[in-house]
Order: sequence, then structure tokens, then C-alpha cells
Amino acid sequence: MPLNHKIVNYKNIKHQFLDALPNQFNRQTYLEVAKRCGIIPKTAEKYVTDFVKNEILNRPI
Repeated sequence: MPLNHKIVNYKNIKHQFLDALPNQFNRQTYLEVAKRCGIIPKTAEKYVTDFVKNEILNRPI
């Protein structure tokens, strides 16, 4: 009998958000991406600030 395999996404929501961002974006764009990911605007702003602080991203334009 075949096993039922479930695809598990191991990335947390913060990493999913980062992966969904385009190469260049502004505040409006990252808020739209956040909405699609189910992230509230205040949390998205915190994530972007954390990404910039940790030198993962440059400050959006």
C-alpha cells in the first residue's frame, strides 16, 4: 500500500516573505507581498528593518 506523502514547507513565514520580495521594491510593494503572505503591515515593517539591520537587504527605495 503506498504511503501518503505530504509536502512540508520548512521555511517560516519570515523567510517566505523574504523569498517573495522582488529584487527592487518600495514600501508599497513589500506591503502588497506581505498581504499575500498573510503578514500584517507592522510585522512586515519589522521584518524589513531586521533584514536591513542584518545586512540581508538594502533599505528599500
